[in-house]
Amino acid sequence: MNTLRECNVVIRWLMLHTSEASVSEGNKRAKAVQDMVTQQGFQVHGLFQLLLNTAQLEFRLKEMFKMMLTHKKDKWDGYKKEGSERMSELGEVFSGSKPLTRVEKNENLQAWFNEMATQITSLNYDDSTTAGRKIVQLTQALEEVQEFHQLETNLQVRQFLAETRKFLHQMIRTINIKEEVLIQMQIIADLSYAWQIIDSYTVFMQQAIKDDPAVVTKLRATFFKMSSALDWPLVRIGEAGSKDLMSVSKYYSGELVAYVRRVLQVIPQSMFV
Repeated sequence: MNTLRECNVVIRWLMLHTSEASVSEGNKRAKAVQDMVTQQGFQVHGLFQLLLNTAQLEFRLKEMFKMMLTHKKDKWDGYKKEGSERMSELGEVFSGSKPLTRVEKNENLQAWFNEMATQITSLNYDDSTTAGRKIVQLTQALEEVQEFHQLETNLQVRQFLAETRKFLHQMIRTINIKEEVLIQMQIIADLSYAWQIIDSYTVFMQQAIKDDPAVVTKLRATFFKMSSALDWPLVRIGEAGSKDLMSVSKYYSGELVAYVRRVLQVIPQSMFV
């Protein structure tokens, strides 16, 4: 997320400070900043490549995150089942019914591990706040029992404890996967400020297609990124309850489709060159 934020900040700053449209006549400060950036070796093509790579990274992360959200509950249940089973097996080990090298029967540890198995099983997916706090407590308890009862001397027991802590850690990570992260990514990736500026990059997009047709994959991600320009005007219009929501949506959608067609029209032409 930090990488996305940094990339988008750089793209926004460079686009706004190097665009001819942003330097109004008589604005000496804006012109001075533009000259300074140019003197530092700024190249528009480099910014274009950064835009493509950032858009591709955003697209892949969003797809991965959507997949994680879809399977979130199944992952949680799987980790919980594995952790609980590890504790139940350790309970059997210390009961003496399940032989394990150099492990003596210990009824106190047997009862303790069985209780841990029950506690893990009782974790409630729907109450993420309480479950998160409880998982932290269970993890600390596992670390303490290993230290105080000198269980680290037995490699197999220590491995069971380490695996259970790993599953509990994965449960915390899984339950923290929330849809709000997608919204935050959408805000970070906003490109609405470049709705007019992006037109100056059309020639770079077309040349990139001629040089390497596979770049269309990255351009697709860039077009998805550009679609963020549709969101904010529609959000405000929707909040106002205006009847113009559909007409404005069609207008911006039409503009975006027209731009995509203008960029991609070079593909059939390049087939005969």
